[in-house]
Amino acid sequence: MGLALAMPAGAASPSDFDRFQFENDCQPVAIVVAEPAASTAAAGLSASAIEDIAREALEGSGVTVDSLAIDRLWIFARIQPRSTAVTVAFYKRVIDGATGIAALAATWLKAASFPRDGPDQASTRVLASTLRLFAARYWLVNQEACQ
Repeated sequence: MGLALAMPAGAASPSDFDRFQFENDCQPVAIVVAEPAASTAAAGLSASAIEDIAREALEGSGVTVDSLAIDRLWIFARIQPRSTAVTVAFYKRVIDGATGIAALAATWLKAASFPRDGPDQASTRVLASTLRLFAARYWLVNQEACQ
């Protein structure tokens, strides 16, 4: 119920594009973390830390997480001496209407890059914020199927 408060004004019903990006009939989502570089892990974003942040954001918004799910949320984070980059992409099963061929395709992607001029908590905050954005948009589209 509190999730509705986090939605942008006017976002009461999903658009066709939202449905294309997120609709999956409330099927579970797998979390796939690209193995971070040693410097990224040393700064506090190890693969397990990233997965924990993702799991908390998704499950806290009602999204079921299952490592064997077909649809997946791919996460890449890199902390370098002077900058940080975070990318989150949702891959879901799509079917070509002309051929009937099914494949995984990235239907949503958010990337952020910012200077690293302070504590590394900014990286964690940006990652968590991006994941909460995904979860809110996913839930907006799939909430009826999830009930």
